[in-house]
Amino acid sequence: MNDLKARYIEAEKGQYVKLQAHVDSGSRIALTIDAWTGNNKLDYITVTGHYETVDRERVTTLLNILEINEPVHSGTYLASKLLEVTDRL
Repeated sequence: MNDLKARYIEAEKGQYVKLQAHVDSGSRIALTIDAWTGNNKLDYITVTGHYETVDRERVTTLLNILEINEPVHSGTYLASKLLEVTDRL
């Protein structure tokens, strides 16, 4: 488990460096959110980033999967969950 966690942390750091370089170059990243209820009756959202490189390659990357605990999925609540993801980057 420790090895898996270390690999995850390294990959996350690499992803951060790539995304930050993209933004620092003057480019932007479009974010999408998708919500669903799993078979275990828990609610989740995924946050995905989309951008185009200077070589015009389209990139889509999973930024995070979060469990949502509030029974009402208001815009304010979902925005707070989105900020949890973007503030980590």
